[in-house]
Amino acid sequence: MSLDLPQIYTAMSRPRPNPVSRVYTNDGNRQSVEEIVHEPPFAAIEKKLQMNLKNELLPLLGSEVAVRLPATGLAMVGAYPTVISGQSAPGTSPALLISLRDKEGVRALMPKLVDALGFKGASSLAQTEKKEDTEMVSYLNAFSYAFVGNFLVLSGDAATVRQIVDSYLKRE
Repeated sequence: MSLDLPQIYTAMSRPRPNPVSRVYTNDGNRQSVEEIVHEPPFAAIEKKLQMNLKNELLPLLGSEVAVRLPATGLAMVGAYPTVISGQSAPGTSPALLISLRDKEGVRALMPKLVDALGFKGASSLAQTEKKEDTEMVSYLNAFSYAFVGNFLVLSGDAATVRQIVDSYLKRE
């Protein structure tokens, strides 16, 4: 799918009306208690990441977004479940692919994002693999990403990212 991420950000960041909380007293009179203030939806994320998404991240990203949701294990038409005891086979996890306008900018930003999202000191656990024009970075088996062509591939499963990288390198 193609998404205009800056336009989505702007639309979602528009302030919502602030309703006033009202309380009724025992005699039936209505009293205004307090105005409910809504925080913009991205404020908490920006605070945690210590960055302005609109100015620092969105200019680096393209408009193409793909989601990989393997059909195995979902019991869709013609597919039989392959999940045994709640565990899926290696390399069958969902993945998110986002086109990039500035690969080097995203490459420099990724360690900061990973640290900010709760993996403090994760850079010491990062394992990087480079093959041809791809680069895969995995943090144990908790999170992995790769630069494949002009795309960023994200998944919680290193085997899934490796499978996507290998398919790309085989021109599949």
